[in-house]
Amino acid sequence: MTQAIEAFGCAWARIIKNVFYMHGDLDAEFVGTKVWAAMNMDDKLVVIDASKNDARWYNIKPEISDFLVANWRA
Repeated sequence: MTQAIEAFGCAWARIIKNVFYMHGDLDAEFVGTKVWAAMNMDDKLVVIDASKNDARWYNIKPEISDFLVANWRA
């Protein structure tokens, strides 16, 4: 996953084992698609674009997805 993040060519830092911060001009959908392709099907991924108030998530429980959709802009 680190290689996928490095390939974006933007500033990034590993905050904890599986939490990364990235700063660049890429949107959540693009980053999510690329990083998810480098992950295993049993992994989980959440990508948040704080500058655009947007997010994408992959392989999380439906009830968590529903919660995020219902509360994202609440």
